[in-house]
Amino acid sequence: KAEVRIDNVVDDIRKYVERLLDLPLDVFGVLVTHMDTVKWTEDDFKKRLSKELGFKTAVFSGLHTSREKLQKDILEECKQPFNITVDEDNFLKLFKINDNNLKIIRCVNREVENFKKIKDKFYEIENSGRFGQKTK
Repeated sequence: KAEVRIDNVVDDIRKYVERLLDLPLDVFGVLVTHMDTVKWTEDDFKKRLSKELGFKTAVFSGLHTSREKLQKDILEECKQPFNITVDEDNFLKLFKINDNNLKIIRCVNREVENFKKIKDKFYEIENSGRFGQKTK
């Protein structure tokens, strides 16, 4: 979201990128909304974004941006598909838990362990050849 100061927007983007550093940089795309509420230009922002974070492009939208233009601009930025698998190893890296309350982290870890067990059981059944057989 565009803010009065370009620095604030760049800092917000930096926070997201730093949290997701394990992902390739090609995965990231910058979309700045609410451009109708600021005085700085798209070119000003792109220069700052390139200087600070190394991103060369961004998509911008404002109150009068048509959905067709926004869709076209976004699709032009999408170069290739990426598989971003969320698993037990990267869940807490990809999703920020605002409250580092130990109860929440324990609960998340417990759910991850339960999911691992379900996944392992699925693969066990699939590999056993019983998958797809009717049970009596």
